[in-house]
Amino acid sequence: MAVEEKLLSPWTDSKITIQKHIINLDQLILIGILITIFFMPLHEKLKAAGFWMTLAFWLTKLVRERDKQKLWIPPLAWAMLFFVGVAFLSAIFSDYDNRATRGALDALRNTIFFLILIHSIDTYPKIKYVLLSLMGGIVLGDLAGIYKYFSIGPELEMLSLGDKNSTAQVLAMFLAVLLGLILSLKREYLFKSTLILVTGLTGFVLVLTYARGIWLAILAMLIIVGLIRLDWKALLAIILLVGTVWIGMSFSERLTQKVATLKSPFTEANMVGRYEIWRESLEIIKDRPLLGIGLKTYGLPQVTHKYHLVSASHAHNMFLNVAVETGLTGLVALIACLIFYFYAIIRMRIGMDSGMRQGLWLGGLGCLVVLLVGGITHPMLGSESSLMLMTVLGLMFAAFRIENGTSVEVAASLFKMPGGKRWRQ
Repeated sequence: MAVEEKLLSPWTDSKITIQKHIINLDQLILIGILITIFFMPLHEKLKAAGFWMTLAFWLTKLVRERDKQKLWIPPLAWAMLFFVGVAFLSAIFSDYDNRATRGALDALRNTIFFLILIHSIDTYPKIKYVLLSLMGGIVLGDLAGIYKYFSIGPELEMLSLGDKNSTAQVLAMFLAVLLGLILSLKREYLFKSTLILVTGLTGFVLVLTYARGIWLAILAMLIIVGLIRLDWKALLAIILLVGTVWIGMSFSERLTQKVATLKSPFTEANMVGRYEIWRESLEIIKDRPLLGIGLKTYGLPQVTHKYHLVSASHAHNMFLNVAVETGLTGLVALIACLIFYFYAIIRMRIGMDSGMRQGLWLGGLGCLVVLLVGGITHPMLGSESSLMLMTVLGLMFAAFRIENGTSVEVAASLFKMPGGKRWRQ
């Protein structure tokens, strides 16, 4: 018996060592995720450093656990990977291949981050850490944006988020998940109070962006969430939103003018200008119908000069922007992503027992509404806004796995397509 124990002890020791390494890797992956999320609105290079750190540790874990680790790729992720493939194919045939390749790599990075969140965030405390990290970064960005607005000039830019429209897109998705959590969490009063304060600050910053299309997207999101929840707090959120804008109008002539244009949105000057931009975008699609000009190349001076564009930034419409940059093939991929996004929302609606999971599900639903309504006049899918969307979706899927058992088999079995066919793991 003693001899047997001696023979087994090296194996036992090595097993304990491997388990310690796995635990350390899990912790390091979480730290990398927190760094990425925290610096997303603050600093591009530190955000990128956090992502590459996360990816390195996650790949190391996959290699170490290759015999028992199963990678679950839900239908939505397959659709995202299809879009990434189209983006790389578009870059190969683009006249601006360097910029287009960087755009495709950004799309790949965001998709990988989504998969990392699904497989690495396996407890509700980890979800809360990610949310707190995200809130910390956004609050600092909010304060920096407010300081710049009132001290330098009446334009709000939030550090690495870029111009006011990009900032508004990110903040709208962030507000969607905050609202979902506020409506769903029952106790956790300190955490809910923090959520409410951050929501108020971020809502104020969103008003300062003067992004009217995003305001309407937020209003549509509040109405839809309110109809689903039938909760007085959703109605209160609508009243607070309208009240904040109304109070702001008494202090700001510019805000009053912006709100006044919503009385006739289709004939307003900026909207008329968008009609011309949309017409020019259709001309580019006719010129490069299959694969477009390359992801994230719309704003290049060469493109502006070649097609005599009025707008040197984007097509001011999510679907047109994707069709211009990745062609009709990319547009099909985008529509596939939206279909499977909606399918995921439907599948996850059943059996939500946890307040946290309900909140993240509502956040995912809210982001879908913001994406579709805001996408009428905004491109929506930029670097930071896409990363924000992947974060919300990653947490929603992670909560789904936690609620239904963390195994890949359980998660995959709940994502059967109509007719009983199961998607590949």
